[in-house]
Amino acid sequence: MAKRITETQAIVSKLVIGKEDIKKKIQERIEIGKELIMYNVRIIPNNSYTRTPRVKYDEGEQSEFFSTFKKWDNFNIELLKHAFNNIENEYKKEYENSYSMASMFGSDDIVNDQKKTIQKRIDTLESFIERLEIIPSETIEPQVTSVIGELTNKVFIVHGHNDLIKQITARTLSQLGLEPIILHEQPDGGKTVIEKFEKNSSDIGFAVILLTNDDIGKAKTEADYKARARQNVIFEMGYFIGKLGRERVLLLLDSGVEKPGDIDGIVYTPIDAHDGWKLKLVKELKACGYRVSADNI
Repeated sequence: MAKRITETQAIVSKLVIGKEDIKKKIQERIEIGKELIMYNVRIIPNNSYTRTPRVKYDEGEQSEFFSTFKKWDNFNIELLKHAFNNIENEYKKEYENSYSMASMFGSDDIVNDQKKTIQKRIDTLESFIERLEIIPSETIEPQVTSVIGELTNKVFIVHGHNDLIKQITARTLSQLGLEPIILHEQPDGGKTVIEKFEKNSSDIGFAVILLTNDDIGKAKTEADYKARARQNVIFEMGYFIGKLGRERVLLLLDSGVEKPGDIDGIVYTPIDAHDGWKLKLVKELKACGYRVSADNI
């Protein structure tokens, strides 16, 4: 008589959306979580004479902080739930079980305890990204390498009229040992602009898009004009995202410039006065296989 199988086989959770898509979205959620940790809730002076007085916060600000956390947390749970073929997958459960013990049992500083839980949630999301490469998937990942071919040291700079940030970007790439490609600096060779663009972008492995304050525009229904990047910059941005994939395109957004449409999954890096964007550039280049070091900038 055949042996009866009594043990239930474990369900292997598989991603139902692309790994690059979920990676970008999780990275966005991590950044929002980090902003939550920096959220300043005003402390109210406590006149209690107890040995360990409970920290008192402004009720309105405290309520807003916890409400914002709850929205962030619920979104993350739903994201992990629907990213897999099994809504009760192990990654969602792992996230839900990451919390500060102090926040569960109560303490004298509920805001600080909640921030500890946020950090644990962030740690779990970062761990998820680290393991993403080996997580099973039902989707077929696009083979970007077949399009861009062998990795070169050429990086295309898409720019508008802001010569300063263009030159700073080019100098930064040169310091990293890469060759910045700026279209108008390349020989024409009797070609039209679009032919010249196609020729000089054929062997590019990475692109930096400079969305600077060059134009103004608005929708018909809007009263005020907004700062926008030039139309050629938007066109070339879409070209390189389609050609290279989003992971090989860094979008640098100048202060006050309108984002070109509400495109889900697109991450913009602000051009900040403290040059934090340079570290982001190094990080993204490393992720794409470039051997670069922040020590050189």
